[in-house]
Order: sequence, then structure tokens, then C-alpha cells
Amino acid sequence: MTIYEATITKLQKLPESLVQEVNQFIESLTKRQTQGGKSTVSAYDLSKQWLGCADLPSDLSHNKKYMEGYGK
Repeated sequence: MTIYEATITKLQKLPESLVQEVNQFIESLTKRQTQGGKSTVSAYDLSKQWLGCADLPSDLSHNKKYMEGYGK
């Protein structure tokens, strides 16, 4: 079995939502290849699926101890 056949077999077992993610990944690889290896995917694009998953302050200035000595 070739790597292509093994990949297709695994892909066929995935739920539709994961197939969509795989497709997006393949598209980003294809785009990177055509651009000479330069990725145009931003850090935001890579991490946006996790935005809002934790209940954290919007910035560290919320806790005054993090700001002690700042600007001195």
C-alpha cells in the first residue's frame, strides 16, 4: 500500500468536520508550495479555533502586580 492509498483510507474514516480541516491544511500546503515555501497563514489563522476557550483577563494590566515597575 502506498502512502497515498494509506492516507486516503484514513481520510475515508474521518467525520466530515475533520475532512474539512484536512482539506484546509492541504490547501495551505499547496499555496505554500506555489509561493516558494513562504507561508501566508498568520498566527491568528492558526490559533483562531481556540479563541475564547479560556476565561482569562483581556490583558495583564488587569492584575496590577504585573505592571509594577513598568516604564521605570
